[in-house]
This record gives sequence, structure tokens and C-alpha cells, in this order.
Amino acid sequence: MRGKDRQTPTTSDLVVLALLTERPMHGYECSREIVRREVDDWAGISRAQVYYSFKKILARGWARPAADPAKPAGPERQVLRVTKAGEAAVRRALAAPAWSTQRERPAFLTWLALSHLMSQGSRVAAVERRRGFLQAEIAKEEETLKAIRGDSGPMLAAAKLMVELTLQKFQIELKWLGDVEARLVKQAIS
Repeated sequence: MRGKDRQTPTTSDLVVLALLTERPMHGYECSREIVRREVDDWAGISRAQVYYSFKKILARGWARPAADPAKPAGPERQVLRVTKAGEAAVRRALAAPAWSTQRERPAFLTWLALSHLMSQGSRVAAVERRRGFLQAEIAKEEETLKAIRGDSGPMLAAAKLMVELTLQKFQIELKWLGDVEARLVKQAIS
């Protein structure tokens, strides 16, 4: 979800602010935590976006430098702490109806709608690639679920639910691919 105006945090800002509510961090540490938690799977945040969010949230008063006796080794090492204004901005942004009323637009469904333009062999190959992708993602998410069970933190319950949902979606789609083959791909052979 993107911020609609200058005072609405973007998704990147929200994730950074949420991490900073757990503890003060600098940009590099925040980036490492985003990678460790595989945030890219659900929020798509790059390292550059973390630093951009750090600048914005500091400029808007949503965070402030944490008391640190050591001088930071550059802007990427400046430790930030969320302010009351930052907490309020997160609460306002998360109350927006769009979070629960938007529809996903999976790229594979766009491919499916346009697949009649491909040769039958290309359709078969694409469905097989998708099957392999889904099988690999299922294995990855099963490992992630195991790792979550050994982790701790305030986002743990939500992380478990997110991974379980993702797993179920991949498993349902994998089963559904059999219908895609039978009704769309292989019917072209007949």
C-alpha cells in the first residue's frame, strides 16, 4: 500500500517504523532484519528503500536519533527510535480501509488470460515452469515455518499465519494446475 500524501507513510515506512518499535536500530541493522524475516516476500522492500524511509521518517518527526554516546559512522549507522508521532502515523495508516479491501493481481493469471496467443508447446512448458516454481516455494515456506517456531518477537504470531496462508495458496494453486492442463493446455492437442 502506498502513501497517498506526504503525511501518509508508505509500506516501506510502515515496515521500518514497525521494526523500530521493537528496538532502536540503524539502517543497516534494519535492512538485515528485513532480509532475515523475508519481508521481501510480502512487502517488497529494498535496502535503498530502507534508507529513504529512514530519511523521511526522521524529517517528518516519526523517529528521532536514539541516545548513543558513540558518534555514528555515517548516516547508515545512525540509530533511530520511533516517536509518539510515528506511532500515531502507523496507527492512522493501518486503519485505512484499503488494507482489507484490495484484490491481488497475480501475474500468472494475466499469463493464463493471454496464453491463447502461445503455441501449445509453449503453454505446456509455462505450466511446467509454474509447477516447479510452486513446488520450490512450498518447500521454502515449509522451512520458513520451521524457522518461525524457533524465533521470538511481537510479529511471530502474524508471521506464522502469513506463512501458513502462503503455503495453502501455493498448495491450492499446485492442485489447480492440473485443471489448467486438462482444460486449457492439453485440450489444444485434441
